[in-house]
Amino acid sequence: MKANEFIKKFGWTGFKIACRQRAIDRHKYTIIWSDEIGFSNEINEIDADWTFESKEVLRLVESHELIGGDLEYAKKFYADCAFKRDKHLVRYKQAIADVESCQ
Repeated sequence: MKANEFIKKFGWTGFKIACRQRAIDRHKYTIIWSDEIGFSNEINEIDADWTFESKEVLRLVESHELIGGDLEYAKKFYADCAFKRDKHLVRYKQAIADVESCQ
């Protein structure tokens, strides 16, 4: 399962909790089960549907927090900005796309 599909089905909670764990920075993969979070540097076939790249987990949660829960406002804000090549606005545009993909 892809990370955005997981969020669509189960919500943001598991990913947000995973991002607060120090272990996420030391492991390539984050495993999120219904009642537990784990980290690994290898993919286990049994947990493959619940295993996500830690970088992706961090990026999606950062995007969700950057947008702040109001996707329509974020889109309007971006559309009204004059300097779309600014590195911060490039990241903001990516955040909008990330949040849209999780809805």
